[in-house]
Amino acid sequence: WEHRTSERMLEYAEKFENDESLAEPMVLGRDLLAKGMKPGPEVGKLLKKALDLQYEDSTLSKEDLINHVMPGGEA
Repeated sequence: WEHRTSERMLEYAEKFENDESLAEPMVLGRDLLAKGMKPGPEVGKLLKKALDLQYEDSTLSKEDLINHVMPGGEA
């Protein structure tokens, strides 16, 4: 006996589980501001870079990500 609805829900769950666009960012604007960044467009660029790094290497901690993206960081 098959459950078409259940199967369809599992397919959706698998799809969204692997969708990086749904991941919660570890680094937020307030984290960069707390490290001395001034508000502005550069903060958004650094947040995108941090999120990209988060996707690339899931072993990085929040502090690692901040250190990698902050000017003068590890890059």
